Amino acid sequence: MPLALPALLRAAKLARRATRAGVADGAADPIAERRAELRRLARGSDFLIESLGPARMRALDLDEDARARENPALIHVSISA
Repeated sequence: MPLALPALLRAAKLARRATRAGVADGAADPIAERRAELRRLARGSDFLIESLGPARMRALDLDEDARARENPALIHVSISA
């Protein structure tokens, strides 16, 4: 299945923004919904490229154990400065 990178980046940006602001945008739980969207996209992707770091990936439930459970074939690339 092709990588939905623009959608993944958009969902990550929205999750990060909602986490920082701590505000609701009319959804029941926007942070949980965005985390679920990130996990859904990662399940259906071949690659995951991120620069969030291990702690934030754990918070999004996209740490190594969660990724291996949901998509063992996922290739994960972490970019750090």
